[in-house]
Amino acid sequence: MKRAAFAALIVLLAGCERGPAPLVDVAPGSARGANVLLITLDTVRADHLGCYGRTPSVTPNLDRLCAQGVRFDNAVTPAPITLPAHATLLTGLTPPHHGLRYNATFAADKAPATLADDLRGQGYYTAAVVASFVLDRRFGLAHGFEDYDDQVVGKTARGGYVLRNERDADVVTDTALALLAKRDPRKPFFLWAHYYDAHAPYAPRDLSGPDDMHARYAAEIAQVDAAIGRLLAAGALTSGRTLIVVAADHGEALGEHGERTHGLFLYDATTRVPLLLRLPDGQGAGQTVTGLAGLVDVRASVRSLLGLDAIPGDGIDWLRASRANGEGIYQEASLPYFDYGFAPLYAWRGATERFVEAPAPEFYDLAADPHERDDRYAALAGSADTRADRARQRLDALRLNVPTIPAAAATMQNADPAATARLRSLGYLGGGATGVPEGELADPKSQTRLVELHQDAVILLDSGRPQPALALLEQARAQSPRNEGVLRLVSRAQLALGKIDDAEATLKAILAIRPNADSLVLLAQIVVLRQHFADAEALLAQAEALEPKHGGIAVARGDIALRQGDPEGARAQYRQAESIDPARVGDIARQRMAALPAGATDK
Repeated sequence: MKRAAFAALIVLLAGCERGPAPLVDVAPGSARGANVLLITLDTVRADHLGCYGRTPSVTPNLDRLCAQGVRFDNAVTPAPITLPAHATLLTGLTPPHHGLRYNATFAADKAPATLADDLRGQGYYTAAVVASFVLDRRFGLAHGFEDYDDQVVGKTARGGYVLRNERDADVVTDTALALLAKRDPRKPFFLWAHYYDAHAPYAPRDLSGPDDMHARYAAEIAQVDAAIGRLLAAGALTSGRTLIVVAADHGEALGEHGERTHGLFLYDATTRVPLLLRLPDGQGAGQTVTGLAGLVDVRASVRSLLGLDAIPGDGIDWLRASRANGEGIYQEASLPYFDYGFAPLYAWRGATERFVEAPAPEFYDLAADPHERDDRYAALAGSADTRADRARQRLDALRLNVPTIPAAAATMQNADPAATARLRSLGYLGGGATGVPEGELADPKSQTRLVELHQDAVILLDSGRPQPALALLEQARAQSPRNEGVLRLVSRAQLALGKIDDAEATLKAILAIRPNADSLVLLAQIVVLRQHFADAEALLAQAEALEPKHGGIAVARGDIALRQGDPEGARAQYRQAESIDPARVGDIARQRMAALPAGATDK
């Protein structure tokens, strides 16, 4: 009898044992039936919001929202690049599990469910307004949304720059308000508003004070905050119960670690993000969460707040759990591989530590070194201080049975090349390694000068200055002679300068690295200029085999027809180009048709 009573006591005591306290002190289901507003801030560092310590503050509306809710001080993204980070936020899965490892890539046949699917299934009106082509519906995030407004077209001149394939904060807010106005007011809503202004190039409408990178960046964030203020003042958001989540997809380096923007490295400058949660009825107001949180947790936690059942995923539910000592979040940087052909990076981010897997691995004690200036890996690896070795083992466990970035690239469904061209206009270059063993790829840390040369050359080319651009690109080519992204820009600059022979040699060098339709079409155009039409057609046939709907093929065939005295045949080819590939060659095809002899008519 005594033995049974003792056993019962042991069971009772075991049941009273508790794991780590939940990150957020709010009951599950406390926002049941509420509207949901998700605001994502593209490229916004946490330390540039007033509620995270910036003085003077340029974000009064976000600061006010922060005071009314929960602020996460140690929140991170899984990837410092737009599409993979947003996919994680909406799916609750890390990039290896949702499959979106880079911008302009998708796997439509296995697209995972998102928070929008969850809420539409609960009777919510679901709508999204995205501000950049990076989040166009073709990349896989639109399913689950009744309305997905991705009408990002044309170009806008602002702040001395020409902004392509994006729209500014006021347009996002206006569009979001219009969607709210048209909805059935009897249904709760889930609205996602994405703001892209803070992404480079920094081109604020208004700038007071110094005209430098930091001032322009802060002014862009102020622009976003003002637009968010208008959205938050909408009747649909002030008259009902609304759960609001605000998060950045990633930060911005602003020169730290030799990186100007984002995507190249996995330091907190680009991977720590602002994350705010405002609940209905003032619940949780004033809470500050210092434990480790991630974008990967958002879906599970919103579901919990709304009283929905738990589902499998890679994140935690903030209302029921926190990360125990030794638990961390997976991070990866795919841009070095896809844009430059460098080694991709992988990281384990704990509450106070980070390990980075790279050709030269890194380990940082974030408590003692928050700016990650003192890499301790070489000093600690294999020593009595096992922190670096443990962190590496934890990353290995997170990467178990998932494909590396190069392995995933070999099977990934890529966006159409016209989409890739539009992404290049946003600063994503797409010219990385193909088929090179990962262990032989350069460490991004050793390549910051090449990246800087590349970025400066893009700006010069876009501003119509090919001569200084080519001078920079020749330096970049000397450093990395087989870098396809560099060679593409070299050929572009050479063509702009009329250096036809040089451009021909460069295009042949690109094709020796990797056959691709873009380079074949450009080379064919050069051959057309020399009146070698049969040779040009042979090149176009190769391009067609690689990419049948490349509009440049029809443009080149139209040029051949025109030079052979067949303007009507040329017009037919130009019309075909405009029809099959309007995003890439529509403008060129229309210009060609407008220049045809007056007597040329449609057949």
